[in-house]
Amino acid sequence: MDNRSWMYKDSPQGLQGMDYCNRVQGFVNYILSNPRNISEGGIKCSCKMCKNKKFLDPDCVTMHLLQKVFVEKYSCWYTHGEPYVPHNIQYQTCTRIIFYDMNYNIL
Repeated sequence: MDNRSWMYKDSPQGLQGMDYCNRVQGFVNYILSNPRNISEGGIKCSCKMCKNKKFLDPDCVTMHLLQKVFVEKYSCWYTHGEPYVPHNIQYQTCTRIIFYDMNYNIL
């Protein structure tokens, strides 16, 4: 998952103008790329008002996101098919190997 602070205009990396518009269109294109996100021609709207609960026409979703911005804390697009990873957890690579005996006791 890339840095998605652009989704929130008041964040330090928030984007304005055409950059934000282009990113919103990329978000909508991502949603449309997975047929499971489409229901009766609509997709879930992630604006502050709809909160991923309403299915709307993709153009309407784009307009909502441009006018009303994204619902809070939606940098992981779990409602649209991404695996949920809490935003405040940081993972480290682990190279530790654990060996078990026949009774599943750690050796």
